[in-house]
Amino acid sequence: MIRRLVNELYRGEQASILVDGSPEHAARRLREITRRWRGLTFMDIVVGSVAVDRVVLYLSHRSLRNAFAPIFRGRFAVVRGRTYLIGSFALHRLVQAFMTAWFCCIAVFCLLAVVAGADAASKRGGALWLGIVAGGLVALLGAALGWLGFAGVRLGKRLSEGDADKIVEHVKSSFAKNVV
Repeated sequence: MIRRLVNELYRGEQASILVDGSPEHAARRLREITRRWRGLTFMDIVVGSVAVDRVVLYLSHRSLRNAFAPIFRGRFAVVRGRTYLIGSFALHRLVQAFMTAWFCCIAVFCLLAVVAGADAASKRGGALWLGIVAGGLVALLGAALGWLGFAGVRLGKRLSEGDADKIVEHVKSSFAKNVV
């Protein structure tokens, strides 16, 4: 369960896109067709920043902003004499930090619930195991919130499944033969 959660939050989907020209030429060409900000448009467009050593692209939606949409982070590199845009699609770093804090707070709550239950039972002179069970029942509320957070991450990522393909298509279209 923990490994699956870590994979959902931190593991990126690797991408390697073949582009034409030198890394400097490729970066200049991609920068020309990529907006820095969305602006006043009612279309889904790819926005971001482009430099040879740092490329950050994401799809800006016209209707709403999905914080769980993939963001491409990469760089231009020459591999075996050909230029590639190499990077990965992952969650926004603020989302990763927020979800990490969310799950850490839930873990602390669950631990404190069990300890508080055991402490209360020992102060009353009752059986320690009854206090641990009572604290464990309260900790189930925290576990439910953890599952809710995990489901939210999965739903958010599912709503933006096609975003990575649109970003790759945007990059490829900037190097199409008919682009001026």
